[in-house]
Amino acid sequence: MLQTLTSSEFEIVVANNDPVDPVPENFVLPSNCKVIPAPQPGSYAARNTALGHVETTLAAFTDADCIPDENWLAAAVSLLEDDHQINLVAGRIAMFWEGTEPTLVERYDSIFFLQQHNYAAAGYAATANLVVRAKVFADVGLFNGALMSGGDKEWTMRAVADGHHLEYSPDAIVRHPARQSLQEITRKVRRISGGHVAKKRGATRRFILPQFDRLIPAWKALRKIKNTPGVGTVYAFKLFAIHYYLRLVMLAEQIRLIRPISTYQR
Repeated sequence: MLQTLTSSEFEIVVANNDPVDPVPENFVLPSNCKVIPAPQPGSYAARNTALGHVETTLAAFTDADCIPDENWLAAAVSLLEDDHQINLVAGRIAMFWEGTEPTLVERYDSIFFLQQHNYAAAGYAATANLVVRAKVFADVGLFNGALMSGGDKEWTMRAVADGHHLEYSPDAIVRHPARQSLQEITRKVRRISGGHVAKKRGATRRFILPQFDRLIPAWKALRKIKNTPGVGTVYAFKLFAIHYYLRLVMLAEQIRLIRPISTYQR
C-alpha cells in the first residue's frame, strides 16, 4: 500500500477471514505488513481479531477490494493532530468502475451505497474508510462480531453516543469498486436485512415486524436518481426499477428470517 507516510510510520494488518485459503509460502509481503488468521466468520469479527494485533495509537480500516489514495493516512492523521476533540475520521469513499463509463448496475451502486458524507452527517461511518483513535475501543468496546452486516454503523453510532466526535474528511480518500452485477447488490441487501433483524433480536425485541412499507415505491429515491448528473429520464426509471426490486428483496429476506423469539433462542 503506497502512502506518503514512510513505511516505518504505519503497519498493515491483514485479517485473513478464509481459514481454507492460507497465504502461499512464497508470497512476498512488505516489511511493515503481516497477515493474521481470523477464522470466525464475518468482517467485524475479523476486524476485532486484527485489533488484537495493533499497538498503535490510531487504527485505520479499509476493505480488501479498496485502493487507498496515497495521501489517505496523512490526511486523516493531519485532521486528528489539528483537532484533539476529533476521535473518529470518516474518509471519503470514491467509487470507480471497470470501463470508462459505469454500467447501469455500477451507476446504481455509486448512487445508493457508501455515501460516507451522508453517513457522517447522520452520526456513523463505513469501515471501508475509517480512522479511529485506539482509545475509543477501550471506552466503547469492539465491533459486534456476531453481525454479518451493519456492524460498522452500530459501532460508530455507539462511539458517537458515548461522546466521541466523528468528523468527515473529503481529503482522506479510499477508492472502492462499484458492484458489477445485480446479483452482487442483491446479496448486499440481503446481508443488510439480516443485520437489521439481528440487531433487533440483540435488543431482545419480542416481536419483530417486517418493513412492509417497502412495498410502496420510494419516490424520494427517484428524485435522488434524477438529480444525479448525466442521468436522463429513461435511464433514471431503469435505476428506479432496480431500486424497487431491491426493496422487495429486502422485505422478502426479513420475512424469511423473522421467527418467534422463543424459537430463535432455542
